Amino acid sequence: MLTRFIDGLINLLKWPIALLALFSTPAIALAISDEITKLSGNTLIPFTAGLFAYFILWKLLFTRRLWGSWLPTFEHELTHTLFALITLHKVTDFHTSYEKGGHVQYIGGPGNWLITIAPYFFPTFVILLLVAHFYFPLLQRDLFILLLGFVVSFHLISTLLETNAKQPDLSKVGLFFCWCFLPGANLFFLGWLIFILLERSATQYFTSIYNYSIHHGELALAFANKQLT
Repeated sequence: MLTRFIDGLINLLKWPIALLALFSTPAIALAISDEITKLSGNTLIPFTAGLFAYFILWKLLFTRRLWGSWLPTFEHELTHTLFALITLHKVTDFHTSYEKGGHVQYIGGPGNWLITIAPYFFPTFVILLLVAHFYFPLLQRDLFILLLGFVVSFHLISTLLETNAKQPDLSKVGLFFCWCFLPGANLFFLGWLIFILLERSATQYFTSIYNYSIHHGELALAFANKQLT
């Protein structure tokens, strides 16, 4: 009963959330631009090294189906699974393979668009690494940031390759919805990562986005009033 209520609520909020993401995208971009220049060389160098390390491995090995198809598929299906569990569904099957891709099955409710589209914006390996490092800070800072750059590069490349009009998941939720929601959602997690690297709080991040959103709203209202007068 509760799962069906959660599904219904998430599906009801589908377009309000998409429009919020669309409206917030410029504000998120400006919040990122304000902070990204504050990253020090001690952070940028290992992070960039991690980005390029995965990119090189991807070009040399992971573009080959034998080496590169299983891990992105696993992460994709794992993300479906996480969001199914978060929205209180019971996962009954999880499967990935080199040849036939993967699938997840769950019960407890009809499902919701968030489960369907989560792999196209949520950086699962990045979040898992951040959580693991928070509770078990075993890695030196430089090594942690290098590894963080590595998994961010994985997320960016796999997301770009997966996000296309032929994907059944995207067709299921609607391509126009995807155009409204996904850019802002992906940019949101990128910005949050930058704030984490700068050791800034989530409150500071949301406040920065909010302030820029209010500014854009005021500009839009001023423009509309000017056109009407």
